Amino acid sequence: MQYQEIFCEFEEGGLVLVVLFAGTDKIAGLTLLEYLPESQLRPEGEAQARPLLWRAVSPEGGELWLFGSIHVGDESIFPMPEAVMDAYDACDALALELDILKYQLDVSASMEMTQLQTSAESLDTRLTADTYELLGDFLAGRGEDLAAYSSYAPYVLSSLISNLMADDIGLSSARGVDAYFNSLALSEGKELLEVEGMEFQLGYMLGMPDIFWDCSIRESLIYYEEAKEQMAELFSAWSAGDEAAITALALSDEEISAEDEVILSTYSPEERELLLKSAEEYSEWMLPLRNRGMAEKALGYMAEGKTVFFVVGTAHMVGDEGLVSLLREAGCTVELITY
Repeated sequence: MQYQEIFCEFEEGGLVLVVLFAGTDKIAGLTLLEYLPESQLRPEGEAQARPLLWRAVSPEGGELWLFGSIHVGDESIFPMPEAVMDAYDACDALALELDILKYQLDVSASMEMTQLQTSAESLDTRLTADTYELLGDFLAGRGEDLAAYSSYAPYVLSSLISNLMADDIGLSSARGVDAYFNSLALSEGKELLEVEGMEFQLGYMLGMPDIFWDCSIRESLIYYEEAKEQMAELFSAWSAGDEAAITALALSDEEISAEDEVILSTYSPEERELLLKSAEEYSEWMLPLRNRGMAEKALGYMAEGKTVFFVVGTAHMVGDEGLVSLLREAGCTVELITY
């Protein structure tokens, strides 16, 4: 299969059109991907946001900058504060959870990612009838046909709902912190390190039982407006650098809420048991386990003598089991930068 990439830059952003060919005449497929063009990577002006930034120094003198990301954003987070950009410029390399542009702009990698998220088993056989109907009605109300997603795994639909929530409040992943620094590093030739990678993240997500994502989709749709409000609050807290608010919003209580009970009551006892077990495992993996892996990577970079600008979700930075605490426990001096 052959392909051609066409880059189109507009005032508000850029689009890359990937055209796939099977043979010389027949077009096998079209893919549209959003990216930040070079003209928007170092915009002028005064920063409005004041996100959290830390400097870590190991006992041996290794240096690392920790910058908490938010995965969706808008134009208000650009330009980044001078202190943030100075730290980035001073570093040898950028570390991200994953190099998303590698999977978007490299067609073979993009196709591999798509294959991971699809299967021969139809979506309507992987979701409960109630959730499938609820999801179909929701998408139809937005002018979309659920049948277009029939080959995708339930996790993909859960992720789609989150993206639609962000879109509703004017946020997008193309304007997120990760996408911004990913584009900047690619444009300027800075070394880019993957802390986790797509296979690690997708591998776990896609390995979760279908009933877990069924419940996630159902809860997201039933409490859609409340979830949007929480997303907007988290974005505001990130922009203000409000560590206490971020911690309260991002590190949810492990107790089952009244809303959770309402959702759980719609499943059979066997499904409920599997859901509770899966939710407990997912909660442990999502932050504590991943945080420990990220801390090991951060310590490894410092031991190698690299000065790295380390960008992962802000939720991974805060709390007793967050990166800041873990690096301090490992003997590092970690200072919150005031600017």
